[in-house]
Amino acid sequence: MVSTAHARGVARDRADWMKPKDEELLETLRDRQTAEDKGGLTPKAFDNLGVTGQSYASDRLSKLAEYGLVGRIAPGLYYITDRGHDWLNEELDTTTLEPRD
Repeated sequence: MVSTAHARGVARDRADWMKPKDEELLETLRDRQTAEDKGGLTPKAFDNLGVTGQSYASDRLSKLAEYGLVGRIAPGLYYITDRGHDWLNEELDTTTLEPRD
């Protein structure tokens, strides 16, 4: 487990399978999401926003989906799940998560 301090200065614990950029991916999805709109983004959108390259975003979003932190609206279109919100709010310990089938 690794702790990371995000922009607001709060440390979140990351599971060993998580990468530092995962936090920024989740925060970007959260910030784009509203109650009416899941705020889905493609890996290319993360590249366009300057968050990370398209290929890296695609790899990490797939991994985050595997553990239920993001979901897929359609192939290549992702949104943050309640589980992802819980982790950002420091209400979820990602070290206890198992990959989903």
